[in-house]
Amino acid sequence: VMALAVVSLILAACSSTTPTPTATPTPTATPTPAPTPTKGPDLAAILRQHFDASNKGDVAAAVAFFTDDATLVRGPVCNAQAPCVGAAIRRTFEQIRDGEERYSVISIQVSGDTATGRAELRSLNTKNSGLDRVIETFTATFKGDKISRSVHELDLSDSQSAAYANFRRVVGIFGS
Repeated sequence: VMALAVVSLILAACSSTTPTPTATPTPTATPTPAPTPTKGPDLAAILRQHFDASNKGDVAAAVAFFTDDATLVRGPVCNAQAPCVGAAIRRTFEQIRDGEERYSVISIQVSGDTATGRAELRSLNTKNSGLDRVIETFTATFKGDKISRSVHELDLSDSQSAAYANFRRVVGIFGS
C-alpha cells in the first residue's frame, strides 16, 4: 500500500500543470560565404611559357605573348631611349633565335599586373666573349594575359654579367 502511495505521488508530480522551463533556442546566423576572389591569369606561368617558346626558337609563339602595342627594352638595340615596338619585337626574337640565346629562369615574383625575376642567359655572344653565362633581371608588365612592356637588364652585381657589360661597351667603341 505504501509503495502504491509513493507511485501515486510521483505520477501526480509528473502530471503537474506547472510547465517546466525550457531554454529558448538562440537563433543562429546563416554564414554568408566570402566572395570568391577573381583569379587573374597566372603571370609567372605565362612568362615561363614565353621563355620556353623563345628557347625553342619559336619566334611566332614568343611574340604571341605580347600585346600589339607592347614595348621591349633589351640589350643595345632595344634600349630605354629607343625601345622595340611591333615588328621590331619580332626581329629581336629572330635575332635571339639566331644567336642561340637560351634562358634558365631563376625566379619570378608577381605583384598585381607586374612580374619581376632573374634568369641565366647563355648565347653565342656570351660564349664568344669568353663567358659561360650572364644573369639578367626582367620586369614584365601585363594587360590581361599579354605582356605590354618587357625590360631586361644585366645584373651587374654578378661578376660575369659585369664583365659582359664591359665587353659590349668595348666592342661598341670599336664597332665590331
